[in-house]
This record gives sequence, structure tokens and C-alpha cells, in this order.
Amino acid sequence: MPVYTGVRVIYADDESFTVMTPEGHPESGWNTFSAYQDDDGVTVAQIQSLSRANDPIYELGFRIVGSTEQERIWTHVLKSLTAHFGVNEPVTLEKVCVRIGDSKAYVSFDVDFVDPAFAPGTGTPEVGGFTSREAQVLVRGLENINIVGCDVVEVYPAYDPAQITAFLAANVAYELLSLIAARKRDKPAHGVSREPSVRH
Repeated sequence: MPVYTGVRVIYADDESFTVMTPEGHPESGWNTFSAYQDDDGVTVAQIQSLSRANDPIYELGFRIVGSTEQERIWTHVLKSLTAHFGVNEPVTLEKVCVRIGDSKAYVSFDVDFVDPAFAPGTGTPEVGGFTSREAQVLVRGLENINIVGCDVVEVYPAYDPAQITAFLAANVAYELLSLIAARKRDKPAHGVSREPSVRH
């Protein structure tokens, strides 16, 4: 009897396929499994994993022990695959750290990242999340990122009768737009230290 896990295949061809992680998984992202022949005629099987934690607690756990455990799992998967084909070759791992630099970035702020005490109007509340003040500090910390677009998502008005979440979402949107405007003017963003000014 098949069991539905929420895994979705988002791409497939003759050499590879890519799947997304199931809903409710500690990480959001996708894994690409591929096999191809290199210039020497050697068949290379590889797994490329791109993911991020769904929760600050998961992020902390992933940094401490999860990443090492994940590497062990992928190594085991590849060793099992090579053994299946009767090949006894070493498995190599390569970490790639993607740095944004001055590249254009689109920022999507998910309101359920904030604790429900500060953002109750969302469909997936995260108990133990960040405060609204911490969310502001986090957004203002993006001052050196070349943001070209942004949005604020997961606001659920039906669960927000006092409009606490709506106020937070509006403020986050304001902070993000301030970062975009400040970068275009080549000046520090709102909340960042400025040069003293005098009104005449």
C-alpha cells in the first residue's frame, strides 16, 4: 500500500530527477539525483542538496549536528548505489557556500517565523519563534544586500481580529522597502546609524 509523504518530483530527464522535501519536514529545499558519463567514459552518480531550515530551532540543530548526519546519510546512499552496481569506489563530498555578494536578491518574509504572541494571524504558528523586535533587527541586518524586490506572506486575517499580525507585516514591508530605497540613495537604511544632520 503506497504511503503519501508529500514528496513532489519537480523535474526529471534521462540523466536526473529533482524532488522537493515533504510538507512538515524540518527543512525546505530540493535534492537532485543524477548520473552521467564524464569525458573518460566513467559513470558518475551524484546528489546535490539545497535546503534551508524551516525553523530557528531546526537551524541551530542543523548547524550543530544535522549537517554532519546528513552528510553521513548521503554517503551511505551513494555507497549503497555503487555496491548495487558492483562498484567499489570512494564517495567524495563537496560543500558549496553560496554568497550573495552584490547579486540581486528577492526577500520573502514569512510571518509565521515570528512567535504567535506577536503574530497570531497565520495559518502555521511557530511557538518559540522570534519577537517582533527581533524580526525588525533581522530585517535591518540585510542592509548590505542588494534587494530588488520583496514580499510578506502567510498573514491570515481570519486569525487576526486585533490586527496585530497585520501591523507587524506592514512594518516589515516598510523596513524592507526602506532598505531598497536607502540603497538606491546610497545612504544607510532606517534604523541604521546615520551622519548627524542640522536643520536650518
